[in-house]
Amino acid sequence: MNSEEKEQADQSSLTDHDDYEMILTDQEKEQAVKHAKEQYRKHISWRREQFFKKSEFGEREIEEKLDSIGIDEENVIREANMRKHWANEELERNKKRKEIDDYEIEQKKNCTAKYFYNLLRINAHKEEKELIVNDDTLPYIKAVCYFLSDDVRFETELGYSFKKGLWVRGISGLGKTWTLKNVSESIKGKLIIHSIIDIIEKIRSHGSFNIKPDFFKLVIDDVASEESAIVKYYGTDINWFKDFIEKTYLGGKNFNKIIVTTNASFDQIEQKYGFRVRSRVKEMFNVIDVKGVDLRK
Repeated sequence: MNSEEKEQADQSSLTDHDDYEMILTDQEKEQAVKHAKEQYRKHISWRREQFFKKSEFGEREIEEKLDSIGIDEENVIREANMRKHWANEELERNKKRKEIDDYEIEQKKNCTAKYFYNLLRINAHKEEKELIVNDDTLPYIKAVCYFLSDDVRFETELGYSFKKGLWVRGISGLGKTWTLKNVSESIKGKLIIHSIIDIIEKIRSHGSFNIKPDFFKLVIDDVASEESAIVKYYGTDINWFKDFIEKTYLGGKNFNKIIVTTNASFDQIEQKYGFRVRSRVKEMFNVIDVKGVDLRK
């Protein structure tokens, strides 16, 4: 056995072709053998050009070499059969992935405003509470359900913009955070909720707080409730919310993926984070004022 025959034998031993049922048609078998011979002929031609003068190693010698060494047709067919199995398996995987994607798209179409409203009612019932719907709470409930479901009434009826996020203001106890928590797990995606207090504590301990980008909506809760917006970390002053707003604003996109809840007025926001943050709010957010009395009393 010469070196080329040994190389072919070694390659064929790397895989076990006999594990695969023969699914090639007779035509595919012929095409596989024909292709293998053509590739081998090209290889011999390349070797001639690399190592010999054409006059010493011509087309006739190539054919003679091809005939003398030959092609292991059975092995070629087994390899082609194995590759067809792999291709079929990949097609099946792609089909299943598409079915899953289509299912998720169809499910998301069902995430209507009514779906989110019912989600609120169901989760309130789980907590042995009742979803309170009145003149004070209904505008906020509508805004959240329309916003999360991409319902056109968010713009046509409520006059908001889908290009912006939500800036939710109101005194404590009006259900601002409770409402968001009870729609945070939906078919459409997950609302990631971070309290500004927790963010500040992590910055105080680690010097930074990073948000992973894989979320449906991001909620920054209780903004301006922290004692001080500025955290000192080894001599460095860090104003996380100010930096977050300015970085997001400069990015110029994904405003509609952010929801902020706060008890603070715009004057208090300016005192804590500066005029630039205050001026960005109306450009980046739909401002929703939640009214009423403390529901926890």
